[in-house]
Amino acid sequence: MRWAMLIAVVLALAIAASWLALRRPAAPDETTPLTPAKRERLEALLAARKFQPDRYYTGIATPEEGVTATATVDDVIRAVLERPDGAVGRRWMIRRFKAALRRVFLLETEDRDRTGSYLAEIWDILGFGGPAGLFNETVMAEQRRLYGGSPVGMKTSTGPARK
Repeated sequence: MRWAMLIAVVLALAIAASWLALRRPAAPDETTPLTPAKRERLEALLAARKFQPDRYYTGIATPEEGVTATATVDDVIRAVLERPDGAVGRRWMIRRFKAALRRVFLLETEDRDRTGSYLAEIWDILGFGGPAGLFNETVMAEQRRLYGGSPVGMKTSTGPARK
């Protein structure tokens, strides 16, 4: 009898806690104004040649992958530029970033990383809180989801997938 009562109390507490968690209102979405100065910087990034070799990056692996990677970044920029003047929401941007990551998940590691660098640049231009916060958490969570939870088994540019 005591065990039944204890189980009933624990179950009731679990249900009450779940109900309270679901009733909690969502946090307001952080927004940033889309100003003419931000549009100008985004247009400059859109016009820039991307995925070019530099001191730390050897360049895109193949011309075909270059088309995919460049189009992915440019599409995110165009999506922002197509918005009317006013506020751009953090959640809206994160959805665009997640879609971009899904488009480049088969590219070489360095090319995916460079895509992330361009996305972080867009994030900075818009003026959201530093990318070390929610942006990195979101991007890393999406990469873990795409690659099955860990870097093990991911395709690398230096050889076959690690075991």
